[in-house]
Amino acid sequence: MHYVVARPVKTTISAVVTSISAPRAISLLNHALGVTAEQHVSFGPDLKGGTRVRMAMDLIGKSSELSEAALHEAVTFLIKDALDSLVAFCQRGASSATG
Repeated sequence: MHYVVARPVKTTISAVVTSISAPRAISLLNHALGVTAEQHVSFGPDLKGGTRVRMAMDLIGKSSELSEAALHEAVTFLIKDALDSLVAFCQRGASSATG
């Protein structure tokens, strides 16, 4: 699959799912800006209720377009945005299921 990213830097991320352990985990390889990122996402019960999501990325390579600091800042932004989007999606689903 391909993700078109508008910010923090305009690029297209190519992603391949490398493993799925439904409903507990998914792993992907992402590639953009000369960097490959191994991404692991796991899902588990939260002690206070709901689901705890953990996302980790290992970056391999060096971007010819971004400094290392700018690359890490962009990745941090994208991970936070992905998790915030997941929360919003789940909250919409929960409210339509109960409403």
